[in-house]
Amino acid sequence: LLRGWQPTAKPKPEAASKVKMLDEAIDAYLEEIEAGRKPKTHSAYKTSLGYFFESTGNKPLNKISRTDLLDFVVFLRDDKEQAPRSCWNKFSNLMSFLKHHDITGKSLKIKAHDWPKFVEEEPEIYEQHMLDKFFAACDEEELLLFEFFQQTGMREQEVIYATDRCLDFANCTVSVKHNPTHKWTPKMYKERTVPVPKALMSKLKQMLVKRGKGGLLFPT
Repeated sequence: LLRGWQPTAKPKPEAASKVKMLDEAIDAYLEEIEAGRKPKTHSAYKTSLGYFFESTGNKPLNKISRTDLLDFVVFLRDDKEQAPRSCWNKFSNLMSFLKHHDITGKSLKIKAHDWPKFVEEEPEIYEQHMLDKFFAACDEEELLLFEFFQQTGMREQEVIYATDRCLDFANCTVSVKHNPTHKWTPKMYKERTVPVPKALMSKLKQMLVKRGKGGLLFPT
């Protein structure tokens, strides 16, 4: 007050934020995916974004355009000879990456028809006579493995990482459980229990009596 009025010091203008380049953004995004998602998911994103980088080259994120994405679809189809469903998956992974950086399909003016197209095919159904012929060609170990697949409806990796602690002989159930020894978790991180026929449980019990408990049910 004794000095009188003093003009307020003007704040210094902040340094212009550094424009993020595509290669830096991809590396940072893949680090996040690796830290919080499964290895298979990380591998899929790494491949998809690697292809996009190969297609468009290194450029600022804010310079990515609709044309770059359309060229990417052509690159996947013609240069990488990807199947239609694979093209769609990789395009979807790219869109998730861009959305993570606040770049949306709307801002890029991406239309529904810009996405790769694929035909959703119905799964092949095996008739009983085909299954009978298949099972007849299996040896004892193969027969139990494929009966386990058929009668539990479990996914491939769920069977790969199943152990004897997944079996409940008293209630005739098989559980999909987290396998920390092999660093594997179920899809969506959800465990579940499946009721199965007594005949299958009896075969599994005989296998464990012969081989001994511990470890994977179907090691290779």
